[in-house]
Amino acid sequence: MLQRKGALSRKPSGKGLIFNGKLFGSRLGSADGRKANIQLLTSLFVKKRKANT
Repeated sequence: MLQRKGALSRKPSGKGLIFNGKLFGSRLGSADGRKANIQLLTSLFVKKRKANT
């Protein structure tokens, strides 16, 4: 598990990191992972909404 996590986190930053976060959240199925993903997605959504208005 640790090896896989290390290999995935070597991807380029930005969208890759967000994708990795989603992967970890769904793979581990942990409440912490899901909470972090929800916060990430909501913050991104809010930023987009603010940019549009």
